[in-house]
Amino acid sequence: MRHQHSQQLDRAGIARWIESPFGQAELTALVLDGQALDSLPPELAQFGKLETLSLYHNRLTELPPAATALETLRTLNLAANQLTGLPDSIGRLKRLEMLDIGHNRLAALPASLGQLDALRFLYLSNNRLAELPAETARLGALEYLNVTDNAFTSLP
Repeated sequence: MRHQHSQQLDRAGIARWIESPFGQAELTALVLDGQALDSLPPELAQFGKLETLSLYHNRLTELPPAATALETLRTLNLAANQLTGLPDSIGRLKRLEMLDIGHNRLAALPASLGQLDALRFLYLSNNRLAELPAETARLGALEYLNVTDNAFTSLP
């Protein structure tokens, strides 16, 4: 029988973990779900091979700059936080295939979202969005778009 161990990490704890020999491993997935995080340390950008970052159900109010420096990301889960906006630098994540930003407080999205050429799944449900940037119409790889429970009156 496997024993599971979970530990609550604050921002300083994450920074110490990243600096440890274990944290320096070439991780491809990092799951920090439900850790009550309100920010992330800049050292997160050191994970140059990270393909999956899940920050589901934390207290983030903004996407940390370190996250948009992770250009190898394919999956980014920011659902159930307290995000009020996304930075223009989100467009740097050219390999991103799945972005979940549902259940936040987003009232607008940056035009740079339309630069995510590999994006296949976009979850925007349960926000405060009334419109999508026209640039999202350029998301040619998009297979699934969830915009339920927003304030949309039209889509591009």
